[in-house]
Amino acid sequence: MAEAEQNEQRRRPKRQRSPKPPPDTLVPDAQVCAELGGISLMTLNRRDNYDPDFPPKVTVAGRNYRFRSAIEAYKQRLLAVAVRSQRKRIALRQRHPTPEPEPSEARGKAAR
Repeated sequence: MAEAEQNEQRRRPKRQRSPKPPPDTLVPDAQVCAELGGISLMTLNRRDNYDPDFPPKVTVAGRNYRFRSAIEAYKQRLLAVAVRSQRKRIALRQRHPTPEPEPSEARGKAAR
């Protein structure tokens, strides 16, 4: 019998189970405010109402929470936008550099 079980185990390939991602955690709004640069709850409320990309709230027992994965995705989108706009500013400055002031145009009374 033991030999038959071993043969059967050899014939059947073992299924590779994909690791389950950890369950998404809920983050309270106060912590979300702190993570987004210390914004106020009113600012968070405004973003919730007027920013379509902002993570939706989940109300549990009268308190508002947001999913960790949604918050991280939102922060990544904000970072990508900031990096893109910074690169555009740098490219613009390289094409059109700020002229250096003439020595006669120096500020202050000492230059007169």
